[in-house]
Parts: sequence; structure tokens; C-alpha cells
Amino acid sequence: MPRPSKYPEQFRRDAVDLVRSSGRSLREAGQELGVNHETLRNWVNALAREAFADALRLGLRPDPAVYVGRFLEWTLPRGDNHAD
Repeated sequence: MPRPSKYPEQFRRDAVDLVRSSGRSLREAGQELGVNHETLRNWVNALAREAFADALRLGLRPDPAVYVGRFLEWTLPRGDNHAD
């Protein structure tokens, strides 16, 4: 059984929203929030998987490429000065 997170669920969701909406790299957002960028990457990945599973539960047929593309968009460095 995984250990419980020291971060509240809402904080994790807000952190992922910051990454998605701000254009900041994971490293920049993590530094701002006081969270390791790899931890933040795990949260982004988990929420992307959750969204995909929710779509399946609703009887939708989501395109996995869309979810993979969004995950990559949110987590890959943007430009030479955003190395993670």
C-alpha cells in the first residue's frame, strides 16, 4: 500500500492546474510551490490517467493520443531555457 501523500488532494490538483495554465516548466512551478518537479510530474500523469479513466467510465471512447499529447505538452520542457 502506498504511503499517504503529505500534500492535500486539492493542493495537488491546484498545482497541476498551475502547470497546465501558466506555461511554466515543471521545475519552475515546483520551485514556486516548494514541490520537487518529479513529484509534480507524477501528479500531472496521475490526473491525466484519471481523466482518461473517467471518460471510459462515461462510455466515451477517448483517443489515447489526445491524453498522451496533453500529458507531454504539460510535462516536457518548453525551449532551451526550460530544462527539467
